[in-house]
Amino acid sequence: MVFYRIGKIVFNTKKASYEYCRDTLYELLLMGGNEGEHGEVYQGKDDGYFDYFVDLVNVHPYKKEIIGTGISAFKIQLNEYRHITLTVLRSDDTSKEISWVKTCKFTHKPSS
Repeated sequence: MVFYRIGKIVFNTKKASYEYCRDTLYELLLMGGNEGEHGEVYQGKDDGYFDYFVDLVNVHPYKKEIIGTGISAFKIQLNEYRHITLTVLRSDDTSKEISWVKTCKFTHKPSS
């Protein structure tokens, strides 16, 4: 049997991994803690899901490019199409949006 691991959390299916990530992101948006001026929500190092999101980035095939100088926080928001986005905020004040769907579904294809 194949298992899918994001940090310490093990999922039986890609769908279960996706649903956990999606539900977590929406829950954080709805709770509204650490809210920014445009409705975005932040997860910093002292927040409950920071480590999970770091683990999610570590599953990404291009994690080195995403992490860059280091992760200081994550920004969660709805884009103009009402899709939820996850952005890595780096310690050098740059940022990188990641495809959390492809990452938690383990569907990234290597670039040619």
